[in-house]
Amino acid sequence: MTVVMRERISLLHRYISDISKQITLRKLIEEITPPIIARLIWLVRRLTVSYQGYSGVYSSFKECWKQNRELLSKSGSFNNPAFARLSLQNTKDALAKPFWSVKENCATVKLVSLLSLELGRKGSIKILDFGGGVGIHYALCQRYLRNPQIDYTVLDLPEVVSRGKEFFSDTKDIHFTDSMPSPKRTKFDMIILSSVLHYIDDYRKLLKDITSGYNPDILFLSRLPAGEIPDFVTMQTIPEASFPAHCFNYTKLRDFCLSLNYTVEDSWEEPESYELYDKERRYTIPHYKGMILRRIE
Repeated sequence: MTVVMRERISLLHRYISDISKQITLRKLIEEITPPIIARLIWLVRRLTVSYQGYSGVYSSFKECWKQNRELLSKSGSFNNPAFARLSLQNTKDALAKPFWSVKENCATVKLVSLLSLELGRKGSIKILDFGGGVGIHYALCQRYLRNPQIDYTVLDLPEVVSRGKEFFSDTKDIHFTDSMPSPKRTKFDMIILSSVLHYIDDYRKLLKDITSGYNPDILFLSRLPAGEIPDFVTMQTIPEASFPAHCFNYTKLRDFCLSLNYTVEDSWEEPESYELYDKERRYTIPHYKGMILRRIE
């Protein structure tokens, strides 16, 4: 039975790897669309209320704040009721939709496959989801792994945590906190950082602190705006707020993670990509990326 499960999981990994390399309709349209039309579409999107994207190229969070202080001060941050409601709705939507239609399904399948393997090895697992919103990854893992032995802690901002505690009020194996658990009292087998690392100004310090403090066996990083591009900072805008965000040179980020005594067990590209214009120069963020890092014994 164990051999069969491993073969199925291996097949699933290969399927994900193959399908992520396929040309999507969006990529095809981008290839055949004249640059002037692409630029006009980009400008129209910026003028719409629902626009989500990046603007400006900066050397640091400090410079981004300096150039956009008025907008960033007025727009709020992740710790606001509108973003908390969005996080809750994303969790509800993910639970209501078929697996293959869930946003971020590539990363979700990777996570579910990884947890299936780890639970098979250990029987139970303790997880910290840094910036985990209203427990979307916990909900999906419970849905597809059917009551796994997972002790799950979500760390997020107070507004989001409040929604999470309310939504999962009758659930015993998920906990919400708005402050870092004490490393002296709590150890985690896995730490998830999904769609969060690029919003941390000193992300290197964060990675050092959590790996040295909690000594997790696995780091699961996903939805990283990264590619073979220079490191830079931009401003990301969503309907609920605007905030600085890193765009990573993938190789440099990976090598830094390796320096923390981890090895890359798996990596992948996610289908989304973005472009922005700054002083008439076009910048492309080729893909969101993901990595599974395992601690070297």
